[in-house]
Amino acid sequence: MTFALGLALIAPALGLAGAFAVRSELLGRRCLQGGALVAAAAWAALVGDGSGASVGAFHAGPLAAAAGCGAALSLVAVDRPARLPRLMAGGMTLLAAGLAVTNGHAELQGPALALAVAVAAVGGAAGQPRRRVPLAYGLAAAAATTTLVGVALVRTATASWDLPQAPVAGLSLWAAGLALLAAAAALIAAGALQPRSPAGAVVAVGAFVGLRAAPLARSGPGGLRAAAVVLAVAAAAAAFRPRRPPRAAAQPALALGLLGLAAAMAPGATTPAAALLEAAAVLAVAVGTPASAALGLPGGVALALALAASGGGVAFAVGTLTALTALALSAGARSTPVTRPAVSVVPALAAGGWLLLAPGSWAWTGPARLGPYDMGAARAAAAALVVVLALAHMSLPDQSLVTSRPSRG
Repeated sequence: MTFALGLALIAPALGLAGAFAVRSELLGRRCLQGGALVAAAAWAALVGDGSGASVGAFHAGPLAAAAGCGAALSLVAVDRPARLPRLMAGGMTLLAAGLAVTNGHAELQGPALALAVAVAAVGGAAGQPRRRVPLAYGLAAAAATTTLVGVALVRTATASWDLPQAPVAGLSLWAAGLALLAAAAALIAAGALQPRSPAGAVVAVGAFVGLRAAPLARSGPGGLRAAAVVLAVAAAAAAFRPRRPPRAAAQPALALGLLGLAAAMAPGATTPAAALLEAAAVLAVAVGTPASAALGLPGGVALALALAASGGGVAFAVGTLTALTALALSAGARSTPVTRPAVSVVPALAAGGWLLLAPGSWAWTGPARLGPYDMGAARAAAAALVVVLALAHMSLPDQSLVTSRPSRG
């Protein structure tokens, strides 16, 4: 898997160099998206292997590989109106995203993470349309600042630049975790400003940082359960679509991303549900339609099961807000006509279909207890296929009624 990790890190750089060298709109696009597609395949191989890999000063576990794969798929799915300079900014964002999730020999290095997050956020802001650039740069500055604060707090508490994956006994790291969680929320918001945009890779970086920060933040007073409610409120607010003015955000991606952070902070064994919701958010920004909100169904089911097993007032509040988020997203999807997706979205659609039909096979998310869901989804898919085949057969003309005309020869 060393070769796969090296290829995943190098492919975006080669695509970026090729786009800079050719200076052609069509060839540059093909270079950038071709490099992203190769990187996505390499990251997917790492996710499937599940054992992790390292090359030089970089390492990648399954979670980092999944984030890298989602970031690459978001650049592959960029729509055609994006001009080459914006796409090149997206290529820089994808390159920085890969470095952000893999830096360090065994643990994330704080300074490298802060630098990579800053570059990814600024690159994502540069890839936005002109009317969204001020908001995008504001979110980028917030993400870079809070990441730097979190890294400095970890350094103060541990006398090391390594970011631990779990709380350290005798050390208070909840403030650092909370700062990194705020950075994750800002990154998700920055990447979700426009679906199928060159900035979509930033959502994957935010999801990764949030899932890594949540265990540290949960070590605070009372497990900082109030943060779960605050994030769930933000997710529900992002899911509602106002009539006017139109909201400047890809609502399924933003709502699912914030809900994933809320799940990571909620009581109980909610980490697998949080990972599934973040995966849905990353794929939703790549698919780019309101109907992509359906990708959050497995994560929502897993979250409901975990909250029901935990019980308590916070679990009830998060569960209620999750239901409101689901209702708002479904209402938005129903009110928007479904259009034929572009060819570039096919890889993200394939990953989304896999997530919907067999989320239990996503072992990197952890034990989500979705065995019954997998069986039900498989049966539903089989029934839908039978219905489609029957309708296709009924639409064919009855050959027994077709008569041939006599020849006039």
